[in-house]
Amino acid sequence: GTLVVALDQHNLPFSTAHPKPAGLDYEIAQQIATALGVSLDVYWAYSSHDSYPGKLASKKLCDVILGITPDDRFAGRVICTNPYYHAGYQWAVRAEARSKLLGDGPVAVESGVAVRGLQGRVVRSYPDLPALFVAVTSAEVDAAYVVSTRGNWLAAQHWPGRLEMLPASDTVDRFPICAAVRRTEPDLKEARDGKSHH
Repeated sequence: GTLVVALDQHNLPFSTAHPKPAGLDYEIAQQIATALGVSLDVYWAYSSHDSYPGKLASKKLCDVILGITPDDRFAGRVICTNPYYHAGYQWAVRAEARSKLLGDGPVAVESGVAVRGLQGRVVRSYPDLPALFVAVTSAEVDAAYVVSTRGNWLAAQHWPGRLEMLPASDTVDRFPICAAVRRTEPDLKEARDGKSHH
């Protein structure tokens, strides 16, 4: 009678627990529960933590995880749905300094991300996306290489008119976003894929 969905507790525009549950993935979770005729319960976690898929695969703390990329490490234990969107990386530059992107100055990227589109660039790592945007707007770096989905939303919310988002020259850093269910529950995958439009 209840579907437990894991969502990131601090990852707008996709999901947030505070000040009240909200976001795109939260709305998708509500739609899945409605389609299945059950109530929704949310297991709030941090999607960036390595243990995130394990909450579904082994600990059974939830029935479905939204907002993940397929990961071979968990392929034996979980099934990924069809992607419900694709995310990619793009450049964030100061609104008044677009041409500087063509130079060879330093660019910012989040610590720990695995991207391929920065070859040949001088790279500086920062702890999170807001820190990247501060570095760009203060001219500490020429540009930041950011994930398009959250980057656009965060720039519009906190740096309106100060940042411009430019497409990357290629699409090497583009990845699918899926839901995951346990291999023992393929009916949930079918329910989620039935709601996909892409």
